Amino acid sequence: ISRRRDLRTSHLIFSIDPKGCEDVDDTLSARRLANGKIELGVHIADVTHFVRPGTLVDEEARSRATTVYLADRRFDMLPRVLSSDLCSLHSCVDRYAVSVFCELNGEFEIKKVRFARTIIRSRYKLEYGVAQSVIEGATDAQVQENVSELTHVTGKELKDSVKNMRSSLQLLSAIASSRRRLRNQSGALELESNEVGIEISADRKSVENILPKQALEIHETVAECMIFANELVARQIAKHFPLHALLRRHSEPRFERFDQLLACAEAKD
Repeated sequence: ISRRRDLRTSHLIFSIDPKGCEDVDDTLSARRLANGKIELGVHIADVTHFVRPGTLVDEEARSRATTVYLADRRFDMLPRVLSSDLCSLHSCVDRYAVSVFCELNGEFEIKKVRFARTIIRSRYKLEYGVAQSVIEGATDAQVQENVSELTHVTGKELKDSVKNMRSSLQLLSAIASSRRRLRNQSGALELESNEVGIEISADRKSVENILPKQALEIHETVAECMIFANELVARQIAKHFPLHALLRRHSEPRFERFDQLLACAEAKD
């Protein structure tokens, strides 16, 4: 622990995930610093602390490559004791993480980036819908009803807790909106798609219903923060380990393809 940066009391950290999520891979923090800057923190579960290179767990994880999610079950890349417990960033317990800290100015421009192995204690495990309602102004009572960590909190402590949570979430949303705008200006491609939920029968033999999931602003906020963190890490790897960096390069589009696209669009009209 002495080799890690201790964030357990200094940072308001929380996770935002779908309802029923067991393996909490990432958490977030956003705060205003004394120097007037803004700090975004993205904290990822430090699986490498538990899974050493060349071990049987590592070899099995390599062969599986990823956790596969089906409508009614999942096939884990790592043993459940790791993925759903020791490596999962549950609230109110100490967990090891690898953190990316990005210091931004008032215009959300990058001023400083730091990476650290940390120990964190997530304050809240929020569902997407709950986090969205907090941003939109849910009352203290409504927040308490939907955030289990606040069940026994009352009075001024409850008021301050909700206020700090709302402030962090709104700041997070503002950071994400700004970064998405800058990314789009740089030529990022936005692909719109509708996510659906599949309801399986009790005997798991048939699909009973397919329901579209409600798209919320908080979905894009979390996704944008993860994209931003990935970009910062990728730049760091490319800078210090250029021979080991896996970079994707897209060539310029061929203009004759635009002619085909325009012809198809005109035909549709």
